[in-house]
Formats: sequence, C-alpha cells, structure tokens
Amino acid sequence: MRGNFSSSGENSGPPDIATMNYYLYKQDIARLAAVGVQSYSFSISWSRIVPFGKAGSPINKEVIDHYSDLIDTVISYGMKPVVTLYHFDTPATLQSNTSFFSYDHPDFINSFVYYAQTVLVHYSDRVGTWYTFNEPTIEPSISGSWVTSRYVLEAHAKVVRWYRDVVKGDALWSMKFDLTDSGFALPLDPTNASDVAAAVRRNEFTVGYFARPLFLGENPPQSMIETVGDKVPTYTDEELEFFNGTADFFAFDIYTATYHSEPEGGFAACAADPEHALYPQCTVPSRTRGLWEANFQGNPDRIAVPAEHVRAMLGFWQATYPTKGGITIAEFGLPAYKAANMSTEHIQNDLAQSNFYIPILAEVLKGINLDDIHVKGLYGWSFLDNWEWGQYNDKYGVQGFNATTQERFYKRAIFDYAGFIQDHMEE
Repeated sequence: MRGNFSSSGENSGPPDIATMNYYLYKQDIARLAAVGVQSYSFSISWSRIVPFGKAGSPINKEVIDHYSDLIDTVISYGMKPVVTLYHFDTPATLQSNTSFFSYDHPDFINSFVYYAQTVLVHYSDRVGTWYTFNEPTIEPSISGSWVTSRYVLEAHAKVVRWYRDVVKGDALWSMKFDLTDSGFALPLDPTNASDVAAAVRRNEFTVGYFARPLFLGENPPQSMIETVGDKVPTYTDEELEFFNGTADFFAFDIYTATYHSEPEGGFAACAADPEHALYPQCTVPSRTRGLWEANFQGNPDRIAVPAEHVRAMLGFWQATYPTKGGITIAEFGLPAYKAANMSTEHIQNDLAQSNFYIPILAEVLKGINLDDIHVKGLYGWSFLDNWEWGQYNDKYGVQGFNATTQERFYKRAIFDYAGFIQDHMEE
C-alpha cells in the first residue's frame, strides 16, 4: 500500500494500528446489528488480495478467506454487504510519479481488472451492490488535470462488463463521487440566471467529466473542453458506448456546499485567461449567502452541509443524471467540535452529531415523498472513529474507541440515527 499521507501534531500518527477492524470485525458487525443497522459498507484491500499488485501475480488465500468470512458475518446478522473495490490503496508496484493515485501507470487498468475479477469470482454470489472506485474525483483537485479519469473509466467499465457477460449476475454497480473541497455548488441567488449558470458550471467541473460518459454516453461538458482543452479527455463513439450504462445508480458524498456567482467580466473572459485567479472553474465561491453560512461547523477546519441543501442536491443529480437505480448518498457525517478534548462520558452524550444527522434524514424523507426522488440508500460516515487523513482529531464515528484497549462505545448519534430509520420504514 502506498504511504501517501503524512501527519504531525496532537493526535496525529500513522494508521498502522488504528481501530483493528480487520481483527475485530465480528464484534463490530454485531454491535451495528444490535442497534438495527441494515447495511454494512466496507472496502476490500487490493494490496491484501494481490500483494504484488500486478495482473497474474499470486493471490493471498488467507485474505480471500478473511473477506469471505466478513461477508458471511454481515449476512448472518441480517445485514446487506456493500463493497468498494478501490479506496486509495494502489499497490506500491504500480506507483507512478505523474498521478497521485497512479491511475496512469501502464499496468494499472489490467492489474485492477485482474484484482476485481478475483474478488468477484469469490464473492459475487453474496454481494448485491458494488463500487469500483471511491472518490476518483479527488485526483484532479490535487493534480489540476482530469486526464487520468480516462483510465478510471476504462477500468470501471471493463470490470462491470466482465461481470455482466461472464458472471451474469444482477448486482448494481457505481462509483462514489466526492464533490472536492468546494462541495456541492449552489447559486448565490437562485433567482439570478447567471448565478444558476455558475453553480451548474462548477458542478460540471466537479463531477461531469465522469458522470456524462457513465450515465449519458456523452463527452465531458463543453465548458470543460473549451476551458482546459486536452487536460480533460474526450472519447470516440465506441468508447462512450463502452462506458455508457456501466453505472446503475448515482452515488455521491455530501460533506460541504458553497454558493457561486459569475465572475466580473463573465465566464468566457475568465475561461480564456489561464492566469485568472478563478481559472479554470471560473465561478466566484462564497460560504455565505447574505448572513447565512452554507455549512454546519464541526471540528476546526471541518464543516458539513446542513439539511436545508439536501433536497436541492438530490433533485439536481436526479434531473441531471437520471438512472434506473436512483441515488445513493454514499457518505455524510460530522466530527463534533473538539471532540478529541471531550471526556468519554461527554462524547457519548454529545448532541452535535444527532443535530446534524436527523434533520438531513428528515429532508431525504421529504425528497422521497414530496419530490419523487428515488433514494436507494444513504450511509453515515462513519460507524467508528478512525484515522482521518493523517490524524485522529476528526471523530466522525457514531461509536468511539479506546486506543489502548480497543474497547468500543456507542455515542448517542447511533441510536438517534438508527431510531429515525426504524421509525420511518415502510411496513
């Protein structure tokens, strides 16, 4: 596994020993089932299944057995396993110096397909929902180039088409879209046409270059092609046909939102000037609309989208990228403010996460019943506090743990979250 992340400061450190879920999965799954959780979403590690990474290299049978037992354990508790094949763990043998996640390595596609086929041969009979890639939209926000999306799309489509042609299963497939640091784009003034256009443009740059080939069979947005040229790939009709329809539902993370407006001088002038401060997205972002913040304040430097924006998000994605499989909120969560400084008793009873989750669940319910949004599922991040991007300060979990003993404890939010779902389930 690549060591991409470094850290410093209080509660920082490497993830070598974090929550020990690899060994404690049976009790973790039992604890979730005990409060009524219905699905368990987890990632399988490419580097564990295929230690040398590349196509044709040996498979680790012990790890195959481990994940098989994990899946069986989930099912034995009446829960549905939801599996992600890739979560930032490109094997070291495939490391490149031109892509943060090495998507452009010449052996990446074939090696990923080999790994994915290995997983599917062993587990496809028990898993009904699969993600190929977690948050591939992060790469351009780091590199400033969208070129590597080509390799992700090709790898994804090859896996899904092999599954449909060879395995002939009926599982649903997608990839999870992260909305990057700016989050979901909303118009600063919803009644202003240029602000609406700015929000659409921003969302095109965030997701459109993946979503249009996958869901519409079309090239990336014209706004991107005209602005960044060959930094965003375009495809032949044959390639678009190969990609199109290989995602059954639209899945995205909701962490933040921002308001957007047209830059002074207009979109075209900005798009024609690579030295422009707002290039290439060419929208003016704001975290406030009037006196109102766009986000809910969590731990320092961590904000979360409030409930008031959720129906707009769901409606936008359903209208823009309609699918038979609907929409899934793949991740959403909030780390309570300075939870790392709280006593165990305090964090167990803190209301911040409940006050975040419950209004969002209520808005999703309105989206389903009032707006006719087909919501397939939603998954809170996370079931347990963990190592978050180099440190342990951001406690997103609805459970905590003692780092010395690994003993878990519930937080109030898990009961409120599960209780809301159970109270509003259809008979």
